[in-house]
Amino acid sequence: MNQLRAAIAVGLFVVASLISLVVGVAYSNRGIGKGEDTYALLAEFDDVTGVAAGTKVTIAGFPVGEVESVQLQDSSVQVKLRLLKKARLFAGERDEKTGLLKSAAVLTRLQASLLGDFYLELAPGAKGPQLKDGDHVPLVITDTAIEQTLAKMDKAADIVPKIDQIATDVAKITNKAATV
Repeated sequence: MNQLRAAIAVGLFVVASLISLVVGVAYSNRGIGKGEDTYALLAEFDDVTGVAAGTKVTIAGFPVGEVESVQLQDSSVQVKLRLLKKARLFAGERDEKTGLLKSAAVLTRLQASLLGDFYLELAPGAKGPQLKDGDHVPLVITDTAIEQTLAKMDKAADIVPKIDQIATDVAKITNKAATV
C-alpha cells in the first residue's frame, strides 16, 4: 500500500511540474500585447531576412517591444513595431548646413547568433518631436555587422592590386636610380 501511495504522489508531482512548465512558457511568450501602454511605429526595410512577427525589439539590450507584422510595400518591406510607451523615440532634426538628419531614432537589424537569429535594436535619438502612434522610424539600418565587415573586406581586396602595382613601379624606379 505504501508503494502505491508513493507512486501516486510521484505521478501527481510530475503532472503538476509539467502543467507549471507549460503555463510558465505560455506566460513568458505572451509578447507585449496591444494594450493602452503600447503604441505602433512603422519602419521601411530593404532586407528583412530573419525578421518576422514576434521578433523582439530592444533598446540597449532591454526588451521594449516586438514586430507585429511584416508586409511587402512595392520594392521595400514595411515592418510594424509594437512598443511600450515608456520607450520614447525622437524624430531628430535636420542640420541646416548639410541637410542631414541628426539625433534621430535609429532601428538596426542585428544578428543574435551564428544560427541566423535576428532582433531589432533601437537607438532612441535625442532631439526633435517625439514619435507617436503610426509614425515612421526615421533611420533604418539593415546590414548586419557581419555583412558590413564583409563589404569592408571586399573594398580592401580592391586595394591589393593597386598596392601591388605601386610596389612594381617603386621597384622599377629603384632599378633605374641604381643604374644612374
